[in-house]
Amino acid sequence: MRTSCSTTVRNLGGSITAVVLILVLGAVIALVVDLDRPRDGVLEVSQQPLVDLQEQIGVLPPANPREGPACRPTGQLQAMVHDATRR
Repeated sequence: MRTSCSTTVRNLGGSITAVVLILVLGAVIALVVDLDRPRDGVLEVSQQPLVDLQEQIGVLPPANPREGPACRPTGQLQAMVHDATRR
């Protein structure tokens, strides 16, 4: 069976595309893993801009406080929860 030159080039082009896509996918996965570990790896990102922003904003209260008067349910809230759980 005889293979034409254009068929061979077409098949080779598909192989090159597959290799390039595999390399790009591997590079993306490596980049995500490296960025997921900010203190380890090849890329190191400075935390100084976040420190500067925190100083500029000031100290903020925690987003989800676990203690304090705001976390204690009021009598009305307790009654609503109690009613909802009984249904």
